[in-house]
Amino acid sequence: MSNTIYYSNQAQKYLLRLTPAKTKSVLTRLKFIAESPTKPDNNIVKLVGSKSSYRLRIGNIRVIYYLDVEKTSIYVVKIAPRGSAYSS
Repeated sequence: MSNTIYYSNQAQKYLLRLTPAKTKSVLTRLKFIAESPTKPDNNIVKLVGSKSSYRLRIGNIRVIYYLDVEKTSIYVVKIAPRGSAYSS
């Protein structure tokens, strides 16, 4: 069973600024996570202080997302370079 992926406006805008190869890489990884979000992966880390927020590392790009198990949804909150991914 696959989860539905939703993107914030910020995440969509950042994806449009990436090169086609990096965009494909990010989308491929997110689809992989949507297929099995609980499968262990060393590039996914649960964020401290949050119940269901995670960080996905793809090279120097960070994807911050929220996993809603009940609704089988993944909400991509932010996609940003490593240095600015964790600031508000």
